[in-house]
Amino acid sequence: MSTVNPSSLSTPQRTEIAFVLNNVADWQTLAAGVRPGVQLVVLDGAGDGLAQMADYLAQKAPGSVDAIHLLGHGSSGSLNLGALTLNTDNLQQHAAALVQIGGALTAEGDWLLYGCN
Repeated sequence: MSTVNPSSLSTPQRTEIAFVLNNVADWQTLAAGVRPGVQLVVLDGAGDGLAQMADYLAQKAPGSVDAIHLLGHGSSGSLNLGALTLNTDNLQQHAAALVQIGGALTAEGDWLLYGCN
């Protein structure tokens, strides 16, 4: 009979990234509240936040990110990403950036949106 020391078991390290737009009220407080171990990326609210996210995630190995957290603005049917408001009317125009972002996620990866309204 063999025994396993629970402290010797290693759990795989999760890769999580939190994106926060710097045009969100009190974004510094939100950023400070990001869990330890989660990478924090501040997006320029004057630019296209979706493109900034895609560019950042292009540097990651495909399928290597377990969770993407996005702290920004939104309302029913739209997501405000700085200079870009993403909605059903322009979703196809931004398909390449969305594919890039999705490609960074693992098969069970999550994209979590946190916003107002």
